[in-house]
Amino acid sequence: PQSAKRNPSERRRWVAARGMRFFPMSAKCTRQRGSGIESALVQWSLVQDLEPLSLPAADRRTRVSLARACGLLAAEAERSRNLKEAFGTILRECPESTRRELPALALWAQSRGIELVPSSGRRLASGRVELRWSDSTSGALRAGAVLVVAAEEASLFGGPLSSAAEQAKDQRSLK
Repeated sequence: PQSAKRNPSERRRWVAARGMRFFPMSAKCTRQRGSGIESALVQWSLVQDLEPLSLPAADRRTRVSLARACGLLAAEAERSRNLKEAFGTILRECPESTRRELPALALWAQSRGIELVPSSGRRLASGRVELRWSDSTSGALRAGAVLVVAAEEASLFGGPLSSAAEQAKDQRSLK
């Protein structure tokens, strides 16, 4: 269920209720040396113990699509490198009319396996825009997902980000 995908303690309860001894805590993407094939390394734990098991990488390796489907790559999606990639993909491939409305953007992102979407922005003193990201499935704001982009990029994106990009550059705080 979705709740088990989003929350490790819910996932643990779900696994325990089915009589399983082990549960997947999280995963991270990696590339195998030589082949360059991307896979995910899963961190496993005993259901009754939250300490990670010490297993060889070969026993922890799985397909990225499987780890993503199980909700194990949540932290991976919040990495700035992945947020930049998602932002670029949305900016290049998503129609501007779809980017204007968060529900439409979220549906578009889900259809392409993009876990997070930019949902709001705030102009920084530097003139750049700090983007906040939401889960494309639940719509919940992800507190750890923040990316700073140029104001021009936020303006091109449109929708909720354009107002942050358009704020007056010479606006100063009162001291």
